Amino acid sequence: MKILIADDEPGILDALKFVLTGERHEVVLAHDGDEALQAFQQHQDLDLIILDINMPALSGLEVLNRIRKTDKEIKIILLTVRDGLADQVSGYDAQADYYLTKPFDHDILLAYIRACAKKKR
Repeated sequence: MKILIADDEPGILDALKFVLTGERHEVVLAHDGDEALQAFQQHQDLDLIILDINMPALSGLEVLNRIRKTDKEIKIILLTVRDGLADQVSGYDAQADYYLTKPFDHDILLAYIRACAKKKR
């Protein structure tokens, strides 16, 4: 799968890139919401997007809302420190496929990615 990861924490980006490339995924990185939206527009062959909510420029929710205006099919996982029930409901109301809170276990994220791949078929 070709996966866009958008997070403003370099350590998270590096760790996810390492894990996902080790699982034979192609990875595109974005450091803020603007970069995420640009990467989405430039890479028309993306299979999945992993978005942090708290990012500079555009929030992950704003990026999600803008993407859903043009693409209802791409799978999106929100990966965030926001762990409140209202935050999770907002994420799902914005049409996220999964909502995972930090800190997170890589095995759970990989399970979500596999589930997204099955839904895509």
